[in-house]
Amino acid sequence: MNLDELRKQLDQLDQQLLQLVAARQSTSREIARVKRATGVPTRDYGREREVLQMLAEGKTNKEIAVVLNLSVYTVDAHRGRIMEKLNVHSINELVRFAVRNGLID
Repeated sequence: MNLDELRKQLDQLDQQLLQLVAARQSTSREIARVKRATGVPTRDYGREREVLQMLAEGKTNKEIAVVLNLSVYTVDAHRGRIMEKLNVHSINELVRFAVRNGLID
């Protein structure tokens, strides 16, 4: 492979990366718009809400970390803050809270 071919491949990769970034920004804006329209909080605790919903759906910290592209430790920290804020002491209590508040069926 010569230098021109490498440059061409790098240019293609740059274009693909720009497209991915644009798609993510577009998706983030759309999510924020839907959240505003439905009254769902869009502040920093939105991630905690996502973690709460996934925990209540029975997902493990590792599964949540993969889906949200976070470390398992970050998910665990979110879980701890959620439980502290809600004054709950078990996942079962989190599930009951999520059901009562319409986060899951």
